[in-house]
Amino acid sequence: MYFRRLQVLVALLAAAFLVLFGRLMYLQIIRGDYYSGRSEEHRISEKPVDAFRGSIYDRDGELLAVDQHSFDISVPYRYLVPQTETARRKPVAQWAEWAPKLAAITKTSFADLSATRAEIVVRVSRRSDLAWARYKGRGLRRKDFKTQEEFQAHPLLHDVPFEQVALLEARHREFPNVLIECRPIRLYPNGALAANVIGYMSLVTDSELERSKDDPQAITSKRYLRRDTVGRAGIEREHEDQLRGARGKQMQEISTAARRIEKLIVEIPPEPGLNVHLTLSKRIQAAAEVALGDAVGAAVVMDPNNGDILALATSPRFNPNTFREDYEALSADSRSPLLNRPVRGTLPPGSVFKLVVALAALTEGRIDPHTAFDCSGHITMGSHTFRCSAKYGHGTVALEEAIEHSCNVYFYETGRRLGGATLSEWARKFGFGECTNLGLGREEVRGRVPTPRSVPEVLNVSIGQGALTVTTVQVAQMVSAIANGGRLVQPRLVSHFTNEDGQIVRESPKPRESRLPVSSSAIESVRRGMVKVPLSGTAKEAGLEPFLVAGKTGTAETGREDENHAWFAGYAPHNAPRYAFVFVLERVKGHGGEVAAPLARRMFELIQPSENRVPRNAVASAAQTTRPQGD
Repeated sequence: MYFRRLQVLVALLAAAFLVLFGRLMYLQIIRGDYYSGRSEEHRISEKPVDAFRGSIYDRDGELLAVDQHSFDISVPYRYLVPQTETARRKPVAQWAEWAPKLAAITKTSFADLSATRAEIVVRVSRRSDLAWARYKGRGLRRKDFKTQEEFQAHPLLHDVPFEQVALLEARHREFPNVLIECRPIRLYPNGALAANVIGYMSLVTDSELERSKDDPQAITSKRYLRRDTVGRAGIEREHEDQLRGARGKQMQEISTAARRIEKLIVEIPPEPGLNVHLTLSKRIQAAAEVALGDAVGAAVVMDPNNGDILALATSPRFNPNTFREDYEALSADSRSPLLNRPVRGTLPPGSVFKLVVALAALTEGRIDPHTAFDCSGHITMGSHTFRCSAKYGHGTVALEEAIEHSCNVYFYETGRRLGGATLSEWARKFGFGECTNLGLGREEVRGRVPTPRSVPEVLNVSIGQGALTVTTVQVAQMVSAIANGGRLVQPRLVSHFTNEDGQIVRESPKPRESRLPVSSSAIESVRRGMVKVPLSGTAKEAGLEPFLVAGKTGTAETGREDENHAWFAGYAPHNAPRYAFVFVLERVKGHGGEVAAPLARRMFELIQPSENRVPRNAVASAAQTTRPQGD
């Protein structure tokens, strides 16, 4: 009985095997040519779907950076690699047959197209050889070993105009191996405006590709592919992870003859990146840049009450839309247009630092508002002579007049009373020597706060010279503290993040702030002196009266005759401050009141309509209201 059942089971298995064998014979031998043809005509393609990068907006919702659709022309690698004699016998379109026509339609030289092809082949072949070196000896033959890149399409041309794409589609039978791929491309609608803040993009490098591939924490859909771009500076770099979306994927059955999708098998939609909303005002940024013009310098405008950066301007600038084409010229420019001067350029602050010296001396009890010194145009310390800006001196001056006329002798004497260690301590209390951490990461530098040891060093630092160096944004933070009544508020550039539906998904942390150990009476004394600067002091020719500006000029020597760094820092309106600002010009003739203060006037003319300006006859009365906000 047992053997009979076994015989039946064997017979059934044999019958099933014969049926299967017969079916295989039918498919492979009898219908082999048909299905082989079908496999040539219909292929399964796995296609990555690029995610749109998040946009960057200003505080009013004005667009600063956005992705838009662009067209690439790609070709599968097997149509790019030089064909063997065996491959030439197959009905595969040869490079020489279609590439010249493609070059003509896209208005590209055939030589450039061939050079791009050669670069792709060399790169893919090199990577294939490296991969084979790791796998050989595992029973594979070299000719059977292929990397993923050898099965993929590679872009020959980027950002092809729509008219050329339409022409290629109309003549698609002439280009059976050419694929038209739509991908996002970064656009900066305002050109060079705020380029130092926004940053720029460039293609991912080989080393970045390897790091992304080997990162165990990286999400597969966010790993970089060779064609991807990455943020290289500014907000684009600092918030790369938030701006970058997650790539989607499509599995398609494609008709190779008609070059159309027959069936969409699987689709995983991409996830767009988050949008970044800045505190920057496009209107104020543009005004600051117009004011700077072609000069080499920087400008910062900040809300002294909450730390919002309203403008962060540098000059000269670059256009991120044409960065790749312009890079060689930008790099060779001696004026350093790629330097983000407000946060990375360090200079001696000149006389704007006298504001810190005055507040330190008042708080430490070394002077009071009525303390006066006699200025004869210079003081002598041993063999050293230290001169004032007024050749024949200012006569006897107290604090307000010393700020108004920027009397060096007054601050030499005040600095000597404070001493080097105390000067250094107070510079740090106002944020000098430390990054403000406004939101640009490693682009920001600290500057340098020395501890003067000798009397000459103390005197130099007392007027913002010597080894003391600062950034423009640090000066803006210092002036803001005077404008708001003694709160050192951290500047910030990023307000919040939104998703594709415009919903806020994350707020930026509230800026840090600390109360400076200064009295309201000390701040009031300094502010009264600053109000006089544009009215009757070192900036009286700048035409700032209608804007109720309180300010301080500065002129830092460079070591070359008739070449200075010119500063003007202040806030407006002085009776209810809304703007703290700083302008600095590098290596110019003239002092801060002559060349930097007029830039502030030009900016305020652009951002403040004429009907809202204070009439000149009302300026004097408005100047009486200078009390700081808060204690």
